[in-house]
Amino acid sequence: MQEKYGKAGPGILYTVYHFTIVEVTVAMLVLAVLLTIIMQFFSSAQKGWSSTSGKATIFENARVALGMLNRQIQGIYYKNNVVPFYHKGSDYDNENKYSNDMICFVAYLNEPPNDYCTSNACEVQYQLYYNTDDDTVQDTAGWLLMSITGNKVSTSEDNDSWNFYDYAANNLEIYKKDGSYENAVFTGSTGSRNCYYKLIPYVTEFSCKGYNSGGSIISGDESDSSVIPSSLEITLKLLSRNDWNKWISLGANGNKNNNSVITNETSTAENFRNKKEHTFRRTIYIGKRD
Repeated sequence: MQEKYGKAGPGILYTVYHFTIVEVTVAMLVLAVLLTIIMQFFSSAQKGWSSTSGKATIFENARVALGMLNRQIQGIYYKNNVVPFYHKGSDYDNENKYSNDMICFVAYLNEPPNDYCTSNACEVQYQLYYNTDDDTVQDTAGWLLMSITGNKVSTSEDNDSWNFYDYAANNLEIYKKDGSYENAVFTGSTGSRNCYYKLIPYVTEFSCKGYNSGGSIISGDESDSSVIPSSLEITLKLLSRNDWNKWISLGANGNKNNNSVITNETSTAENFRNKKEHTFRRTIYIGKRD
């Protein structure tokens, strides 16, 4: 620091201090180091908060979905050849949005889908659409979807899609991808169900495994089968929003085949998904319903 003397007026002297270039440079370097440390601290704190928030959201979404499935499945109404239950396993033709598990059943719900319903018995369907090139599912890719079909659409109008009762006597198939209420119940399309609701996002797997009373597995398939399990194991695998977007960008563009393998997924995307996804399972006891 340099001193410089001056005169402010008669008999008044003052001293002016000047910083040298070296001192100013050192001060700026120290300030830059401090700012860098502070920014790194805030960046780490932000990443930690984002990671914690993402995990909390994953666990909350899983809790909501499995809790809802548990309540609805325990309220199942089933009668052989009269009121159906259906579990469709993975497709054998890898057909885009239908290449996954789907469960369909009738349950007594405390809250039907609208105020017009006069019955609490509702058709319930759950399905997951995977990320594919199919333009019709891009908006719902990664969402666990739920459909609830009640017996009324208005005060004076019945819901024709509510057609499960006595399906065998009415010659209705239990499952058709593009069936209508006139020839099928529990269709993959909206032919015999209400539109899907988006329940939880960023789901990489939704699968079901049924067991009979002896503990043997009841395989889900595309056949016209209505064997209701004694218990049902539900598996959900989820990613956080950031991890989902990263997974998509790495090449997650595929469906599931009959071995429950996501096809057309790059190895980089697969490794990332296996590392980041969280798995949740719940076994729901159904018991004997007939």
